[in-house]
Amino acid sequence: ITHTYLYILGLLVLATIIFPTHFLLANSHEQPNVTKINSQTYEDPDAWYNTLYGVFSWTEPLDVTRVAVDISQDPENQPAQNPDTVYDAPVNEFVVEADAVTQGVQYVNLSFENQAGWELVASRKLQIDTIAPEPFSITVATDTAQSLYPRLSFETTDETSGVASYELI
Repeated sequence: ITHTYLYILGLLVLATIIFPTHFLLANSHEQPNVTKINSQTYEDPDAWYNTLYGVFSWTEPLDVTRVAVDISQDPENQPAQNPDTVYDAPVNEFVVEADAVTQGVQYVNLSFENQAGWELVASRKLQIDTIAPEPFSITVATDTAQSLYPRLSFETTDETSGVASYELI
């Protein structure tokens, strides 16, 4: 390695440290960075929720000019293809209402547009089940053996989300 090469490399490193904004703007034609979609209503994407109303939020990069967001059955849906989901002024929040969601698994898809164009930057699972499980009845088993405690039997199903647990009170 020559001294000239090391000198130029050193100048580039120094310039990047002193003028980081210039180097960020020089690369502003790259696609936006990946963003995480958050929700205080639907905190865990793997949990089932019985509410049809909530809010999703995210932090968008500085170079974003438009945002597209929707709810779809497809985690790779491109919301920017639907003009009804595109917001001209950048936004960082999406309000979910009953008419936008269905029972079962769906995805909140988020796209950003910058100088390079549109890119799907995030997709977050949303699981909705507002329908109660099937009714069930409790059967007391009749055993021939003497026992101080009765043996109870019960079972039910939930078509959408299943039954995670039973609770006896």
